[in-house]
Amino acid sequence: TYRLVVKLKPTTDTLGIKTQYIRQSHKLFIDGLLRGQSGSPAADEAAYTAGNTPYTTFFTVQGDQAELLLQVANYSYRPNSGIATSIYLGRQNDIISLENRLSRTELIVFAGLLFIGLYHICAFFYRPHNRSLGYFGLYCLILALAQFTQGQRLLAQFFPTISFETI
Repeated sequence: TYRLVVKLKPTTDTLGIKTQYIRQSHKLFIDGLLRGQSGSPAADEAAYTAGNTPYTTFFTVQGDQAELLLQVANYSYRPNSGIATSIYLGRQNDIISLENRLSRTELIVFAGLLFIGLYHICAFFYRPHNRSLGYFGLYCLILALAQFTQGQRLLAQFFPTISFETI
């Protein structure tokens, strides 16, 4: 369990939190209220469900501080546990801009790799003696799939019914 008390200037602005890699399941409480969850953390492995999908949540603060409580459990990926990358805290507009920028960048890279891969696979069918076209096309398609399942994990966001183990 991680606990952080954030001292803030009194504000009426809506604040936001953007999570990324928190391995492998967690619950996020802000001022005692459950504001986000990925997977189902538990004290024992039988009740635990893995999940590692980034999300954004918004909240308002009463007073000049906010308590963030993060319960983390990991029974499926032992080498690394807990908070692996930064958790972003800021005003709602800034967090939305950050999330849009990250997702847009990853979609552009995914689309670029996908089209380059498909182009080279098609070129290989017209010139089968040139194996490097097929290999490079396949390599680009694999990189596109990796891009779609890492970072913002867009595959999990576009298809939320896909299990964590599949990704």
